[in-house]
Amino acid sequence: DEEFNEIHVIWYVVNAAWARFENFEAQLIREVVAPIPVIFVLNKADVASSEQLEAIEKTIKNHNFETCRGILRIVADRKQNSQNWCSKCGSDDVICKRVTQELFCDNCGNKEKLEKTQGLTALVEKTAILLPDLAKEAFLFAQRISLNERDQRAKQLVTHYAQSLNLDVRGKSLSNVAHMVGRLFVLWGWSVLGDQVSTTLFHDIQADFQNQDLSVRLAMIAADTLMKRKLSRSVVACLGLLVNRPLRRLSSQLLSFIDSLSPSSPSINTNNHNHNISTSKSSTSTTSTSTSTTTVVPPQFSASSFFLSPSSTDAFVDRFMVSVFEIGISQSIDRFWDES
Repeated sequence: DEEFNEIHVIWYVVNAAWARFENFEAQLIREVVAPIPVIFVLNKADVASSEQLEAIEKTIKNHNFETCRGILRIVADRKQNSQNWCSKCGSDDVICKRVTQELFCDNCGNKEKLEKTQGLTALVEKTAILLPDLAKEAFLFAQRISLNERDQRAKQLVTHYAQSLNLDVRGKSLSNVAHMVGRLFVLWGWSVLGDQVSTTLFHDIQADFQNQDLSVRLAMIAADTLMKRKLSRSVVACLGLLVNRPLRRLSSQLLSFIDSLSPSSPSINTNNHNHNISTSKSSTSTTSTSTSTTTVVPPQFSASSFFLSPSSTDAFVDRFMVSVFEIGISQSIDRFWDES
């Protein structure tokens, strides 16, 4: 709890259009913010000139802040279809076509499409590096642009728990299996359900394990030890892959649905835990006034698109287990991750 309440990193936002970073701000960074890591966010970079941006960056660098972890040019909501600097090399030797919203850099040869946002992915990735493990899941879910980042984090979690499992006679280590599944749910935004699944799963699998005769449990542990724990760890890894599959696909489908709604459409209210989506609209004319409320229901997802059939699951597990014994846990997870 204390770890969640701490401030782990600060985004210090500078309005790039003003082209100023004052001395009192430097004092604030040193005397108030320190020792917390700081990422300087040069917002509205699309309306600032190359000279303005370079001047701000130089000023910040000259202060030699020990806590500085980066200076990023960010466009959170592009207001114009032009830009006079290259996002790759920073040069102002560029040609911008407003009609096609394309930018060409004569200095480095870069060609890019001017998107609505710019630099946000880099900001999320740099921030995630600075956060402790337990805070990463919550942060990454809050960023709609971090789908791939969350998926990579999920892979790290599965690999970690799979490689650290050590069976014991009482089955206490099985709590790590339940913890892994719960954290996957939290990572993909289902925090309440994640806690419930983790608790229920631990009680169920521990009870099943302890209901086995002691001789059976000892035989299982002995066999697993002789196999260098590849048997138990491959089962945990495979479970992680199969749990992550529907969670990843559901998040991708929901974000695609939200993105498909026109920006001019009615406002969208989302809740991270149950993903309810609703809209309302009203229209007015000189002769009459009418108000209507429309509920937008997310598309019905077919279960078959999220889960493998029983026969496919068995085949997947068999292939994964064989792979683990051939090339190991980590490499097998990498090989089967996108297929899972």
